[in-house]
Amino acid sequence: MGTGLTEGCRQLVRRLCGRGFFGQVAILVGGTAFAQALTVLVTPVLTRLYQPDDYGVLAVYVSLLSFPSVVASLRYEYAIPLPKDKVDAANTLALALAIVVGLSAVAGVVAWFLRDYIVGWTQTPTLAPYMWLVGLGVLWSGTYRALTYWAIRKQAFGRIARTRVSQGLGQVLIQLGMGLLHCRPLGLLVGSVVGQGAGSTTLGTLAWKQDQEALRGITWGGMRQVAWRYRRFPFFSATALLNIAGLRLPALLIAALFGAVVAGSFGVVMRVMGWPMQFIGGAIAQVYTGEAARLVRESPADLYALLMRTTRRLALIGLSVLGVGLLAPLFFSFVFGERWHEAGVYCQVLAPMLYAQFVVSPISALANIVERQDLQLYGDAVRASIVVGLFYLASRWHWTPVATLAGLSALMTLTYVAYFIMYATIARTAAAKAPPAHDAPAE
Repeated sequence: MGTGLTEGCRQLVRRLCGRGFFGQVAILVGGTAFAQALTVLVTPVLTRLYQPDDYGVLAVYVSLLSFPSVVASLRYEYAIPLPKDKVDAANTLALALAIVVGLSAVAGVVAWFLRDYIVGWTQTPTLAPYMWLVGLGVLWSGTYRALTYWAIRKQAFGRIARTRVSQGLGQVLIQLGMGLLHCRPLGLLVGSVVGQGAGSTTLGTLAWKQDQEALRGITWGGMRQVAWRYRRFPFFSATALLNIAGLRLPALLIAALFGAVVAGSFGVVMRVMGWPMQFIGGAIAQVYTGEAARLVRESPADLYALLMRTTRRLALIGLSVLGVGLLAPLFFSFVFGERWHEAGVYCQVLAPMLYAQFVVSPISALANIVERQDLQLYGDAVRASIVVGLFYLASRWHWTPVATLAGLSALMTLTYVAYFIMYATIARTAAAKAPPAHDAPAE
């Protein structure tokens, strides 16, 4: 029986680690499993080392950081996998990194000079001395994103998996160590910065060692050429800002409306429930991006089939996320400590939204890949407007935190359904416009 079980496991590993789409997903999942699991397993310790208001400060910081980070390279990182010529791709990478350096400096200066206004509005005064971390966070995360898309172009998913391990371990060790030294909330913030950008050096070194020929072709003229060729990407950076607004504004508005403690509980829910999104959904999203970019170049007619196949699997996997969310009040107090009971209630009402987000977010890169950022812009503008409108009503009518989050969950679930319809339509249109395949000549 033991021999049969072992052989069955070997066959499963061979199937998962094949060269196909989900074999590549398995590489990312396998490479990051230990670090991501450790991040979740250590959360019950962190919730006893840090207070809910510390997590509120972290939620506000991460939300603030996300706005400049998402446009740190003006979205040129999405263009890195697209050029057929490797020198053009290298110039696109160089362009993205140059923009990251400039925008991170601007973000750091702006955040520092506006720190008093920001911490006053979000009711997080303990964040003020650490606002300088915004610029560093933008630099690290922007650099990592650009280098990650170079690795995606090369289908080097093993490289990405190794850096995910270093990110997870670095974040956990720093947050634990500084928590034990009572460095609150600084430990959570520094750990977050490390989690955003650790691995950039590894990806950069590997790229230089293995792709020197292409990287030596980088010139100012080449960078200008690709900047113009892919000019739609920065033009629709507003899409990225509106997209992140729909995701990150709730934490800021919760802090402003209900204070750091409620924002901290919300932040812990998103951290715990975000694990499967990063661990499984993130891996699928990166492989999906690489595969979809290849199909745009070689076989656009297959885009719709790829989208539907990916979505069906995500929907099945995500049922576990939905189940955990619905049962959250039963174990949040036990696992994370009694002071986190309310977070379990928040998790329960947010479960439908989290499930829909898990299913739809991994396929969201399609609009960028087929250069239909205009449609993404419209959708993200509607979602951001819904979020702002909801919190306006919550403030005006004095809703409780639970009522506010229940309304957010219902509206965002419907929004994700609308997003899926939009992406399916984009894929169908690309397939319809594809030239008919020609029969191979007889040999």
